[in-house]
Amino acid sequence: IAARREQEAIELRNANLDSELKFLRAQINPHFLFNCLHTIYAMSMLQKEKTSEMIVKLSAILRYMLYEVTGGKVPLHKEIQYIQDYISFIKLKDESIENIVVDMKANAQVSIEPMLFIPLVENSVKYSQAESLPEAWINLTLSTEGNMLYFVLSNSIADEIPEESKSNGIGLENVKRRLGLLYPGLHQLKVSEKDRVFSVDLTIQLS
Repeated sequence: IAARREQEAIELRNANLDSELKFLRAQINPHFLFNCLHTIYAMSMLQKEKTSEMIVKLSAILRYMLYEVTGGKVPLHKEIQYIQDYISFIKLKDESIENIVVDMKANAQVSIEPMLFIPLVENSVKYSQAESLPEAWINLTLSTEGNMLYFVLSNSIADEIPEESKSNGIGLENVKRRLGLLYPGLHQLKVSEKDRVFSVDLTIQLS
């Protein structure tokens, strides 16, 4: 009887963890979609020629979110492509944006829990105001060595952040919680802010 109760307790804990992870992931998708649609709406009001191209790019992003991220891990190269699609989407808003520098390389054999990085990239765009400030900048590197993954992101911090951007934040706390559930004891996350530069340094030991 004791063994059965212990097994039931383990199953209950696992079910609760699974429910929390699904909730945390569900927080990301609507927030991400809302931001993308807001950008397309703003472009359409300005009658920008790139609006239709942005819709195509958003379709690729949604295809990944809805059909390829169905639970469990995904190949790292697909997660990298997802980030690249998002950054391309941002750059379509203004062809003069050259201040987002990205260097991402993936071991083709490596898999990872999906959508851990995109909230961090979104926050970087938001708090640097890279879409609108010529002096803003973002640097992102992602690499693997064996079963270790290294994600380093830094950005300038704008003097003023629009109120609508502040109110939509999910980002860092969501990522911290998911990392704690998905990679307990297998990750190290360092976050710092100094001289108006925000930095995230994340290392994950992948299985």
